[in-house]
Amino acid sequence: MSEQPKPGAFFKNTGSISARSRKEERVVPAGWGRDSLTGYFEQLEEQSHATFVTHPELAALFAKVDALVCQKLGDIFHEPGVKRLDAVTLFMRSWSIYGATLRLLFAGQLYESQVLMRAMLECSVYAWACWNSEELTDLWNKRDESPEAKKAFKRPFQWVSLMQRLEAADSDLATSVRQAYETLIDQGAHPNPFGVQLNTAHEKIDDGKYAVSTHFSDIRPEFTLFGMLELYRCLTLCYALMRACVRERLDLLRIHDGMNDVAVVFGKHAAAAVRAVEQRQRPA
Repeated sequence: MSEQPKPGAFFKNTGSISARSRKEERVVPAGWGRDSLTGYFEQLEEQSHATFVTHPELAALFAKVDALVCQKLGDIFHEPGVKRLDAVTLFMRSWSIYGATLRLLFAGQLYESQVLMRAMLECSVYAWACWNSEELTDLWNKRDESPEAKKAFKRPFQWVSLMQRLEAADSDLATSVRQAYETLIDQGAHPNPFGVQLNTAHEKIDDGKYAVSTHFSDIRPEFTLFGMLELYRCLTLCYALMRACVRERLDLLRIHDGMNDVAVVFGKHAAAAVRAVEQRQRPA
């Protein structure tokens, strides 16, 4: 295995060095950053700063989504009754995962982020299903009461069963969710060759022997960009599932107008990313 790099010495993005900055003092626990684990945490923090500098407009858009949705969940789901409580909790959990996913993406941990994006979709689909079915809500609540209850829960909450329900309600949304879900599995939500090799450096030593990087973080702009666009696809699907349940509330709070504005700018970035890939693949 290759030697663990010192904090700040690996994949440093030059953009973060030349960017405008401010100095601030903060108190940290004695010993923080002095061992390999917390030193690694410090490295990932530096990676996040570099991503913030490299993709300022995308960072601002994700912050806008946070302000529009995450910070207003209490208003969107104002004082839910007991029948909606589980669905609301699942929707809120989906958006808490959104924040955690961004934390990984900004730090360059692309492979690990795929698992969380999948969890975002699953929580939102579960939430949508429970919102629209008292029967499923009841199965959800009783799941851990007995082996029989767990067995009764299993089939209705299988992904295939949930997709059939969504297909019956909105076939276009079901198709988009299914495609995103399968893409995430291919990229790392399940272990597979492509996903596992993300952020993994193999350096050939000699005679078939290799050194493998233990850092597992990468902030190459094109990698980070595509990770962010994948997250944007997931959050739009989670938002669509939520909107299917609380459309009037989102309109009343003017959240939907803001999300439409975000969509326009993200669309431009997606088009630019596709053009960049096409240019790299074009024969010389």
